[in-house]
Amino acid sequence: MGGRMGHEKNEEKKDPLRPPNRFAATSPVGTGEEPDKEKRGNKKDEDWKEKEKSGSPHPSPLPSEWEREEERGREELMRTVEWWGALCRCGDAMSDADTTVNTGTADGGSDQRGLVGGLIKLARPHQWVKGVFVLAGPAFAYGDGKLDELGLAQLVGTMAVVFFAFCLSASGCYVFNDLGDVEVDRAHPRKCKRPIASGRVSEGQAKVFGVALLIIGLGLGFLIPGDLKWWVVGLVGAYIANVMVYTAVFKHMVILDVLSLSSGFVIRVLGGCAAVAVTPSTWLLNATLFLSMFLAFGKRLGERRVMGDADVASAREVQQRYSDQILRMLVVVVGVATLLTYTGYVQSREHDLSVMLAAGVGGGFAFNLLWVTVMPAMLGLLRTITLIMDGKYDDPTELAMKDPVVRWSGVAFVGLTVGAVMLAG
Repeated sequence: MGGRMGHEKNEEKKDPLRPPNRFAATSPVGTGEEPDKEKRGNKKDEDWKEKEKSGSPHPSPLPSEWEREEERGREELMRTVEWWGALCRCGDAMSDADTTVNTGTADGGSDQRGLVGGLIKLARPHQWVKGVFVLAGPAFAYGDGKLDELGLAQLVGTMAVVFFAFCLSASGCYVFNDLGDVEVDRAHPRKCKRPIASGRVSEGQAKVFGVALLIIGLGLGFLIPGDLKWWVVGLVGAYIANVMVYTAVFKHMVILDVLSLSSGFVIRVLGGCAAVAVTPSTWLLNATLFLSMFLAFGKRLGERRVMGDADVASAREVQQRYSDQILRMLVVVVGVATLLTYTGYVQSREHDLSVMLAAGVGGGFAFNLLWVTVMPAMLGLLRTITLIMDGKYDDPTELAMKDPVVRWSGVAFVGLTVGAVMLAG
């Protein structure tokens, strides 16, 4: 025993460069339990010594069985972590439309779901709220009793067709607008998450999708009965042409960019009136024009307040020609014009929407029910101006959906308007 130990010590002295066996204390080698492994270990030692004598670089020690098991366990742990991370990201994608996840499934199902979600987001269905402008004229005409012969069911069906015709056409225009702005959108803090700018939807897929939306939008106009369908189709076509010209030319021109956008809202009102053959009042068209100009100027001011002068110019070229001062002035001017025009419209309907509350020698006590809608309209508009000036939002439409005061002001305005029309009718 003592001779063997001395021999081992001599070997250690002869081989000072030999890497130590870190697992000698726990390894079964040398204990007599596994002689085959001991022989293989001795063979490795001999090979190592031969290479040392020949001047070859020292070979790296081969991993032991314990090391290989440790490495396999580490790899299995990493695969588990990656799988769990992919699963969590997939769950986030189901609750956040802005998150794109590819879990790498063999059947490509996740890619397909990501594409469908990207196309839906590309269509911007949350912007369909602007389609309510097609309902303005027919709603008041119905309250006046001008559409009694049409019937409520037919009226609802006709307005639904016109509503979706303009909404799908607007979605198709949004697609081509995003295609033209893809590079600029990547520099915008919010627009960089759009499907094309983020790479979620390819440009080829977006073009096919946009063309399909425009064809369907125009096609819906042909469902309107009688000769009125030609007016509806023509107005939908005029809306598409206006947006395309805006995308190509007017969006780069001061004031004309806002006038072009506002014209789209006026065309919506005209389309709704044409579908049921009613004449829109001048007050209604003016109020629509000023309100849409307020929204457009407010969006440009909001972008400047949120992003700053330097970044906003790279995100929207026309912002180089605007300034905070002139935009604040324009927002206030068109905001006041909107309120004054709407109050003028309310006054013009005094004869139609007033109800007699009590008779008397002075002719009776009557009240214009539509006047009660002025209060929520004023609250929502002034609240919007305040939040935009503070730089809390860069889009009045987004503000209307997220701010509770503005949102409930809108709900109250619609509810009171419908109630006034129905009670007076």
